[in-house]
Amino acid sequence: RETAKHDYDLRIAADRVREWSGELLESGNEYSPARRTIAFLGDLFHFDTPAGTTTGGTPLDRDSRLQKMIQVGCDVLLEVIESSAESAATDVVIVPGNHDTKLTWAFQRIVMERFRNDGRVSVSKRYTARQYAHYGKNLLGFAHGNKAKKDLPQLMSLEAGQEWSRCPH
Repeated sequence: RETAKHDYDLRIAADRVREWSGELLESGNEYSPARRTIAFLGDLFHFDTPAGTTTGGTPLDRDSRLQKMIQVGCDVLLEVIESSAESAATDVVIVPGNHDTKLTWAFQRIVMERFRNDGRVSVSKRYTARQYAHYGKNLLGFAHGNKAKKDLPQLMSLEAGQEWSRCPH
């Protein structure tokens, strides 16, 4: 019932991420971008503990053990970044979700190390629940959405004040 009466497992999830991210990158490549931003907005690994619970302790259905989830999840998400970097300089923003905060922070560190000497990829070094990117006259805010929904504009002006002041949009 949780998957709309269809089988769903780690392999299917990985295949879908590869397929759909490939379609998005291909579509974006039609515009020949000089740069692109990939934003990972949390709950990348679904759970955060060997017992299959969220960061807060809520038990979840899962297909696999934690080690396999980390291996497959990291491999697939690193492939997405690598595919993007093949056609455009890529900025990576990673914010944690409410299901897997610890693993998301670990993934951010893995991405930073993997692309440390790769001039095509820039990884945000902020370990915060909300992050910001300046693009032209626009300030983009990234969040998982599980907290502070009503306060996001005010938080943006406080947390990214310098960028906020330079962006009319």
